[in-house]
Amino acid sequence: MSDICLGDRFYFNNYCVQKKLSLPDIMVVSDISKEGFVTAEYESHAVDHRPRMFAEKNLLFDSNLNPKRQDPAWIFLKAVANEQS
Repeated sequence: MSDICLGDRFYFNNYCVQKKLSLPDIMVVSDISKEGFVTAEYESHAVDHRPRMFAEKNLLFDSNLNPKRQDPAWIFLKAVANEQS
């Protein structure tokens, strides 16, 4: 399984998002604790913009980062590191 990194973006793949009836509520990873918790903040959210905390183990298991997962609940959009020449 891939690791979760700071700056990674992800969203919950609910029925409406899967059917393209609504836009995903994208969150950005802002902190990863040594204890295995991931803190994420909403990228753009008008109502509730407080950070949320997730167990890293659960996100890795039930996401597209797990190659064995058939229908993942969480979809990660991996951050691309900026390369400076």
